[in-house]
Amino acid sequence: MPINPQSSRDLEFVNDPIPLVSVAITSFNSKSWLSRALDSVLKQQTDFPIEIIIGDDCSEDSTLSIANSYKERYSGVVRVLEREKNLGMCRNYYDVFEHSRGKYIAWLDSDDYWTDPEKLAVQVAALESDPSISACCHFVRWVTKDGKVNREKYPVMA
Repeated sequence: MPINPQSSRDLEFVNDPIPLVSVAITSFNSKSWLSRALDSVLKQQTDFPIEIIIGDDCSEDSTLSIANSYKERYSGVVRVLEREKNLGMCRNYYDVFEHSRGKYIAWLDSDDYWTDPEKLAVQVAALESDPSISACCHFVRWVTKDGKVNREKYPVMA
């Protein structure tokens, strides 16, 4: 079930202090893509709590206001880390990871988005089913700004 702040399930979801999954998103001048990335996370069908942490690295466009609008609409789920000075890509990610409270961290770049609404549920089920699994991943599809698919499935498996 996607996150819908009007449902009673989501009220419990939002008030759960410990998320199972933290979705880590870093941004810098991402106004054209951030909403799509966030919407793809909010459409995830899960029966466990998640949090979304956006680390904005001093964007010079409206990225921060977009992030804060999601924080206002989904308070308790979305957190925004605002920087006083530019940290750089790697330090920004490290800091977002350090602020993650979930048992698992799902990494999503602000210019990417998830197409499968069960992505988190499937990956968490795999991780929870076998303690020897310490990481998981998925195939990606490369799509241009105008929606043209450049590569249907990557990486290619032999």
